[in-house]
Amino acid sequence: MVQSSEPSLIEIITGRPRPRHLRFAAAMTDLVPGSVLQRRDESPFRRLWTNARARLTGIRQARFSNLNVPIVLHQALAITAQPYAVEYDVPLALHGYNYSNYLRCADKARRLLEHDSLRMVFVFSDWAKRSFALHFGEEAASKCAVSYPLASNKADNSLRARKYDFIFIAISFRIKGGPELLRAFRRIRHSDLAHIRMCVVTNLQEATELIGDLTSYEGVDWHPANLDEGKIATLLNNAHCLVHPTLWESFGVVVLEALASGCAIITSKMASLPELVSNDNGILLHVPIGLVIGDMTIPQFSNAAKFARLLNRLNLRSLEQELATAMVAMASDSTRRSQCQKNSRDLYERCFSLEAWKKSMRTNLSIAFPGLLTH
Repeated sequence: MVQSSEPSLIEIITGRPRPRHLRFAAAMTDLVPGSVLQRRDESPFRRLWTNARARLTGIRQARFSNLNVPIVLHQALAITAQPYAVEYDVPLALHGYNYSNYLRCADKARRLLEHDSLRMVFVFSDWAKRSFALHFGEEAASKCAVSYPLASNKADNSLRARKYDFIFIAISFRIKGGPELLRAFRRIRHSDLAHIRMCVVTNLQEATELIGDLTSYEGVDWHPANLDEGKIATLLNNAHCLVHPTLWESFGVVVLEALASGCAIITSKMASLPELVSNDNGILLHVPIGLVIGDMTIPQFSNAAKFARLLNRLNLRSLEQELATAMVAMASDSTRRSQCQKNSRDLYERCFSLEAWKKSMRTNLSIAFPGLLTH
């Protein structure tokens, strides 16, 4: 597409750009003629200043003037008369993921959400939309439109032979259910499924501290958590089933990546995950404890390090047993597993692919900014 000399929309990332922000921006550039991505200063000092200001005011916000086109902001509300939209993952992002800020400044945030200049709030899921309604009321939630994150374009969902029966990908080993998963895998591999293999991508030091010598887990290939998205996609493309027994989650982008790669899924029945996984393409686990209950996160669990320490004190044998049962069911029934993989691919193409995203975003932008799109 040839862009016009003047932008018809300005997109601004107000913090450190993450892969999901850049994928969003790339898709928007292809969708909106003349759109321009702007990024704030990404220096450590600037990030510290932004966070300090958010702690002081209780809200992540930005001020704009002299802009004559609509704005799409990532992770900040605007003080402006110019029509704009904003992208958030969860309600607490308005407050720098700080519950004290939410309790102190929720009314101020609600007024900004209800302001006429804010035309639309792009959220990650139906669960996130319900959570916005719970935290800020129905008027704010009425501006929410679901815009699922985009997966890597390096996924390969073909039905070729795959090396791994299971794969686990999580930087944080403890809060994502890593110890219970490895113990369950060891148990079932010592039964009639001695041939199964698993790939684990995680913080290897944390895993060693929690479960001991990693080389003692036969059938497991270990990788550090610093792999780039291309290597992650290659591993997912080579696995039949993602196991994501998370206890601390709001969305789970890795599950979306696994759908794109045509993996069956075993994951927790929590937050947004039931929108990505059902009995058609995997198994949902009933976890005994989690960050989310209903449509909100639990304040006492919002600090990952503290939540990890709590998990280390709890008896989570029931999760280990449920994982073992689910993994046996998936590994021992190749027909069911293949059907789950096919259904994951179909679900991804229908609801989460780039084309599905563009179709939904085109509709949303036409509502938020009438006249913006001319094609």
